[in-house]
Amino acid sequence: MMLHAGAAARDISPRRPVALYGYPHVERVSTGVHDPLLATVIVLRNPGTTLVLASLDLLMIEPPYARDLRSAVAQAAGCRDAEVFISCTHTHSGPVTSRLIGWQNDPAVPNPDPDYLGFVKAQLMTAAGAAAKSAIPAELAWTAADATGVGGNRLSAEGITDPECGILALRGSQNREMLAMAVIYGMHPTVLHEDSTLISADFPYYARLHVQQHLGQEIPIAYHTAPCGDQSPRRFVTEQTFAEAERLGRKLGSAICQALDDLAEAAWQADVQLGAGLATVNLPRNPIRPLPEAERLLADEREQYEQL
Repeated sequence: MMLHAGAAARDISPRRPVALYGYPHVERVSTGVHDPLLATVIVLRNPGTTLVLASLDLLMIEPPYARDLRSAVAQAAGCRDAEVFISCTHTHSGPVTSRLIGWQNDPAVPNPDPDYLGFVKAQLMTAAGAAAKSAIPAELAWTAADATGVGGNRLSAEGITDPECGILALRGSQNREMLAMAVIYGMHPTVLHEDSTLISADFPYYARLHVQQHLGQEIPIAYHTAPCGDQSPRRFVTEQTFAEAERLGRKLGSAICQALDDLAEAAWQADVQLGAGLATVNLPRNPIRPLPEAERLLADEREQYEQL
């Protein structure tokens, strides 16, 4: 099954000052754009199957909006809804795009701007259409990088962490030039904190930049943030600055580049089988604790807070 692949990216940076999303109870209005927020799309095709990998430089999106985007991207790319995967890089320095239950009564966090959500949708559709139109015979290779040192467990220095960064590399099968790349790494992009008012993708921006500079090509790189509940750079930064975001981003980018350089020629495949599915997963919920246990836990937390 001969593989075809194409990719494209479009700028989704707000065109005017907006409330920044990611830190509750803090009024943060953007004062400029440090680095562009992107909608990046990779389209993979072989006879009968299409896969679309889309990445948005946003904190998060709500399920109804995600379903709307998935249908729009499927229309633009000429595929089924179930063949479209969309994720957010989870930057905490982008505009408000959803409404968390826990923040609904927070006066510092406004509702998402419908005009901006419409702009993101239009730009994502444009990227999907361009990626599908540009698809050429291609080869892919899977590999992984060791991103140790970029981040860890934010609750405990000895807590569970996962330093692996998955990499899907794509190149033209005729000219062997790199076409695009998808990376999957589970770490909160929170080097920049609530005192930063510049729009930014945080350290993933510098990771993509480092890889592009290493390759000598500005190829589209779809950055997917893997499950990262307790994963954070918190214990690995010396300050919450763009310099630190660059240091950690380039550290991740360097690990990705090393993994690419180590790829054996035999790792590249043109005859691949694609598949996609869409399903609802019912996750187990945390139990509601009995009142005496909850009161004991609350007392313990208050005591620890006072000690801190």
